[in-house]
Amino acid sequence: MRRLSMLFLLILFLFSACQEKEAQVPLPTEAKPEEVQTAIIKTQNAPPPGFDSIAFNPIDYNREKLPGWAFEVTVTFTGQYTVTGEEATGYMLMRVWENSVLRQRRVLLQFDGEALSGSVTRIEAVRVENDFYLVDSNRICTINNEAAQDIATLSAGRIVGGFTLAIPTGRVDQLLEFPAYQYGFDKNNLQISIFQEQPSTVDILGGEAWLIPELNVVGRFGVGMNVHNAKILFGENAVTGELNYQYNLVDVNETQDIAIPNGC
Repeated sequence: MRRLSMLFLLILFLFSACQEKEAQVPLPTEAKPEEVQTAIIKTQNAPPPGFDSIAFNPIDYNREKLPGWAFEVTVTFTGQYTVTGEEATGYMLMRVWENSVLRQRRVLLQFDGEALSGSVTRIEAVRVENDFYLVDSNRICTINNEAAQDIATLSAGRIVGGFTLAIPTGRVDQLLEFPAYQYGFDKNNLQISIFQEQPSTVDILGGEAWLIPELNVVGRFGVGMNVHNAKILFGENAVTGELNYQYNLVDVNETQDIAIPNGC
């Protein structure tokens, strides 16, 4: 329970931190703004009218307008502990399903390695109308406490942040059977929520966002970076190395099947 309490406190810290303006970090754009319109004319891949530029901060802005949906967030880190120089690795998979019509939601957090999580390995939280259930790594269930409610409502934006301005690059693809358009954002427009506190240095390796105009939501968002002396997510010690995170909308089906977790 001590680990779970620490995790809960750090989630609350991240929630508070993402409400404030993050320090600016250098981000190489997918395409220079002055070149984007030329690229669109050549490829005929311009997004629909009204989407010449976009802002999604947090990244899952507008998702509450969908009757049902599911998304995944993956975070990976490879490097070393800053103080000791020992190898440090971490992986987190966050999976969320929601049925907005029935006010049901399930959040599953899974961890591998200690760079991002301490010794927490798995947490599951479920909301069914006004009741909240939480199952910790030891398969112990608690009901309607503050931790259960906070984790059951944990959003993607509280983990990966978002961006305040992005411009289309001229690339188009299909996501969830909808047309999707790639956008690039510059160094002043990336908003980062993944750190407990600002690292000594952050060097962004690249990033992209894919918009689904028909739903007015981001279907894919990813950033890669090198960090120095950073405490990431729920990790207990500062690390230095390469960090990557990815957000993917995986379903927009309103019939999400969500049940009270086993053991509750």
